[in-house]
Amino acid sequence: MDTLGFESPRYNSGSLVGQPNQPEHSNWLVSGGRGGSATVQSAVTESGNQALRVDRGSFSDDRWLVPVDNYPTGRFVLVSWDMLVQESAGSGLGPFFGVDTYDDDETLGVLGSLGVDAKTGEILFQLGGSGFITGTGTFTGFNTWNHFGLLLDFDANAYRTYVNGTFLVQTGFVDLDKGVNEFTDADIAAFASAEDTTSLGMTGTAFFDNFLVTDGVLGDFDLDGDVDGADLATWESAYGVSAAGDATADGQTTGADFLVWQRQYGVNLFPATPVSSAVPEPAAIVLALLGVAALRRRGSGNHPR
Repeated sequence: MDTLGFESPRYNSGSLVGQPNQPEHSNWLVSGGRGGSATVQSAVTESGNQALRVDRGSFSDDRWLVPVDNYPTGRFVLVSWDMLVQESAGSGLGPFFGVDTYDDDETLGVLGSLGVDAKTGEILFQLGGSGFITGTGTFTGFNTWNHFGLLLDFDANAYRTYVNGTFLVQTGFVDLDKGVNEFTDADIAAFASAEDTTSLGMTGTAFFDNFLVTDGVLGDFDLDGDVDGADLATWESAYGVSAAGDATADGQTTGADFLVWQRQYGVNLFPATPVSSAVPEPAAIVLALLGVAALRRRGSGNHPR
C-alpha cells in the first residue's frame, strides 16, 4: 500500500478522507472523535510537491486508514513513513503523532504503535500486552523530518521500531491475547499521550510524507529479515521460473527484482543491540515521575472496516 508521497494526480489538495489510494484498495477512511483533520497540502513536504498535514483537535482522538486484505503473505509487514512534528504549546503531554497498526479481521486488536510526543519530542510506542504508551528515552527534534519504521513480525508475535534507520525497541503485539495474527490496516494517528485532563485537551500539528506499507521486506526473498547473498541465490533460482524472487509485485522474477535486491542489499532488521540506553532528558524524567498510572493505554475505539 503505497501513497506515492501523497502526490498528484493520485491525490488532490484538501481533505484526505474519501480520496483513493490504489485501485485495489478502498478509499481513505477516518475513525475516532473526528475533531481533528488530515489535509493534503503543498506548503510543507519532505520530498515532491505534496504531503499530509494532520491536526489533532482538543479532546479528539482520530485515525485515518486504508484497509487491506491478505496481509501478510509471509513473516513480515513493514510500515514506513517520514514525519515532521511541530512542538505543542501547553502544560500537558502530547499529543501523540504517528502510526497505529491493527488486526481487524475477526476480532479487533492492536498490533503495535510508533510515534512522537509533540510536547516533549520523545519517541513513543505501545508496550506489548498492557498497551501502555511508553517512552523510548530517545528524542527527535521539532520541525525536522525523520524517517520511521514499524516492523511487524508474525512469527515472533512482536514488533520492532526504527527511527532514521536505527533500531530502538522490540515488544510483543499489544493485543496478542485477542488472537491477533494478521494485518488489516496501518492508521495515521493523532491522540492524547496521557489520561489527565490537560493532556486530553492538547492540540498539535504534524506532517506525514512517503507513507508505505510493504507486505514483507523488499529484496528479502528468503524471508529471514535481512537482504544478503542468500536472497540473491533465491532470485537466481527463481529467475524466469517462479515468483519466489518477485520484489515488484508483478508475479514474476525478472531483472527489475534484481535491481531491488541490489538497492536493498545490507538491510538487516535484526541488529544486535537497541539504543534505548540513552541518557534520559528532563522530559523523560517527567514521564517517569508521572508513573504508569498516568500513561495511557491506546484502545481500538470506533474502527471502520
